[in-house]
Amino acid sequence: MHLLKNKKLIFKILIAIFIIAICVFAFKAYTLKVNKVEGTTQATDSASAIATQNDKEKSVKQNLPSAGTYHINKSFDLVPNDPKGDKNVVLITIDDGPTKFAESMMDTLDKHSAKAIFFINGIHAKGDLKDILKTETDRGFIVGNHTWSHPYLKRISFEAAKSEIDKNSKLIEESTGVFPKFFRAPFGESTQEERDYIKGKGMLYMNWSGSAKDWEAKSKNKDVFMSNVMKDLHPGEIILIHEHKETDMYLDELLTKIKEKGFTLLDPKNISN
Repeated sequence: MHLLKNKKLIFKILIAIFIIAICVFAFKAYTLKVNKVEGTTQATDSASAIATQNDKEKSVKQNLPSAGTYHINKSFDLVPNDPKGDKNVVLITIDDGPTKFAESMMDTLDKHSAKAIFFINGIHAKGDLKDILKTETDRGFIVGNHTWSHPYLKRISFEAAKSEIDKNSKLIEESTGVFPKFFRAPFGESTQEERDYIKGKGMLYMNWSGSAKDWEAKSKNKDVFMSNVMKDLHPGEIILIHEHKETDMYLDELLTKIKEKGFTLLDPKNISN
């Protein structure tokens, strides 16, 4: 009788062990499956996050300006750094501001999706005109150094020239938050010592290779103004105009004619040292 009871007890124990083993196996199998799914999901999420980040970085890179794609040669023409780059570009540069015509000229440039360098003289930046320097920068234009009071640099001392340059750079930086990248000498002339000083300050010396000659009385005539620019228009040309009443009036037509000739109006941000 006792033997029979012992056999039944052993049988029940074996059944219990078998059931426990099945439960343990099933639990491990389920856990392994869940971990595998979660691992796959995490891997997928990680890969997706990386892909998204790469897409964002790619998008940012595509939207960045291709700065440094052109340089200025000895003839003061713009040359693409890449020999296969677009040579049919011109740059608009506007001297002797700021004036009351600056806002209108910016509007016209914006109409043509064009940017320019406004070479300013600090002596003109008084009252409301001082605020224009910040406006020019905020709207994507470049403010360049044209000396404080527009002296003929070859006729003043080196110390006086440095003062003219530095005083204007200080004004530009304080007004815009940006130290000027470009310098243009009044009348396009300076000494080698002055040019070395400008280079030492990290600025690019920029003259011009074409002009409307809008400082001449006869250029107040629109046909003369247009002819002065268009007759010698060439690839890489740096065009000089001024913040004058007539220039403001003719700018829209001038930009239209330049584009009709197949030229791109270069953003000065794309010029390297």
